[in-house]
Amino acid sequence: MLEGLAWIPITDEGWIWEIGLKWKEDRYLSPAARRFIEYVEQHYQDSVE
Repeated sequence: MLEGLAWIPITDEGWIWEIGLKWKEDRYLSPAARRFIEYVEQHYQDSVE
């Protein structure tokens, strides 16, 4: 565990967690950031299907 953090278990069913990503298309995007965006997009597609 990470020291200083409190983990709160969520037991209620029906919770939906949303994340958002935003970036400027005319700015440099590192390869790591680009891979992260691709990962999130793929994960979202897999969870919807």
